Amino acid sequence: MKIIHCADLHLDSNMTSNLSREQAKQRKAELLATFERMIAYAKDNFVKAVIIAGDLYDKKNISANARNVFLSAINNNPDITFYYLRGNHDAESLFIDCDTIPDNIKMFNDSWTSYKIEAPEDNSVITINGVELTADNSNVIYNSLVLDSNNYNIVTLHGQEAMSGFGREVDLAEELRLLDLVFHADDVALDDHLFLLLALLLAGLLEGDGRLFLGDALADRVAGTCGTAVRAELLLQHGIGVGIDQRVGRPVVLDALLVQEVRDGVDPHVELLGNLNEP
Repeated sequence: MKIIHCADLHLDSNMTSNLSREQAKQRKAELLATFERMIAYAKDNFVKAVIIAGDLYDKKNISANARNVFLSAINNNPDITFYYLRGNHDAESLFIDCDTIPDNIKMFNDSWTSYKIEAPEDNSVITINGVELTADNSNVIYNSLVLDSNNYNIVTLHGQEAMSGFGREVDLAEELRLLDLVFHADDVALDDHLFLLLALLLAGLLEGDGRLFLGDALADRVAGTCGTAVRAELLLQHGIGVGIDQRVGRPVVLDALLVQEVRDGVDPHVELLGNLNEP
């Protein structure tokens, strides 16, 4: 069975922070076209499910074009089931003008929701579990997750973020606690599966200025596990790097552009972990 997972597509983003109006218009069109190509790939390759794990859009109010692109993808591909977990940026008006929500779109809410997919190839069962995090449930929701060990379990979340006075700061302790539970990882050392998920999660959280600082609960842990050349290279394969920002003395996650600036000496305040300072 083939499943596509995506997140933080941020369709219909204004794109005006670093682009001219014409460039922003072109980039928005490119993002929508890329989404359409992904769905075309799914159709051509008999993908059974597409999981959208938060922030399909970049704002609450979206253009009719961006809305219609997504709805057309759903309506034109009844053999693909779309599992859509809303993030903190997602549009509230996506289905407001629809008489009915298509059968092949599955939604989540603020309590655990599970969907089962039967795989006829080997008679296995895949369970897609998800919950939309809120201020009310974020501290208690993880203890209520129940997984069936006889199934293949996929847990879908969209991470929360907090703002700090210097750059963006994220404390992923709760997300890591859940991933520890799912993968039975040791509480001290991140195994390879968990580390890969951490890399993808960090990459998905990078927005705006391309830099985020890790909260105290994760700083030492992530710095220690990202310090090897192999794991630092794995991060770079996902378009991010981890370093120590000397101005604040704590780990910082950088997008690919800022990693290159560190390598080029444009940002002398950050030392990349993993001995990857040389291109």
